[in-house]
Amino acid sequence: MFSCHVLQGHTAEAWIGVPNLVTPCYKPNTTELSGKYGPINPILESTYTFLESFYKELSQVFPDQYIHLGGDEVSFDCWKSNPNIQKWMAAHNLTDYAKLEEYYEQRLIDIVGK
Repeated sequence: MFSCHVLQGHTAEAWIGVPNLVTPCYKPNTTELSGKYGPINPILESTYTFLESFYKELSQVFPDQYIHLGGDEVSFDCWKSNPNIQKWMAAHNLTDYAKLEEYYEQRLIDIVGK
């Protein structure tokens, strides 16, 4: 069995080199970037384009039937601090960050299920 270790919750360190993949965090109660990054940015289509390519390649290298997608340890602090995330959520009638994570997870499930 192959396990991709908790992709959503522990990505900032691993994926910071991929442009726009992780969410930039903001200083509390400001519009100033903190210099820190949080989990994968779930509001950008480029995120899903990257993940589709990533999982396609991963499945060719590791042709196992099972994969751990993670999502069990996601901190919402960075998403809460990010005004772009807040605007996207408002435009999509999401008021709960767990629902935003659910949106991301469903998109990811759809990708790996192809």
